[in-house]
Amino acid sequence: MILHQFQARMIPDRQDVEARDGLVLMVHADGNGSAEQKQGTWRSLKKDLPSGMRLGWKNFIDEDSPTFTPEQTMTEVSPQPWFVSYQ
Repeated sequence: MILHQFQARMIPDRQDVEARDGLVLMVHADGNGSAEQKQGTWRSLKKDLPSGMRLGWKNFIDEDSPTFTPEQTMTEVSPQPWFVSYQ
């Protein structure tokens, strides 16, 4: 199950989201802008991430400056995202 989030206030009780057997929980980090802005959103969303919840990363083709390449995404984003999307 993908939880789309780009601000902490969007899912204020994220720690209360409970996993179920056979269900993978993932926060899809949807920051846009410069590399530093995107990394700032990533740092914020991975803070206090509930145990077992995975992280996904979104690259915007026309809103990021510059757009991360697949190689940059997998080497410059830590921890490495479990899922990557391009929009």
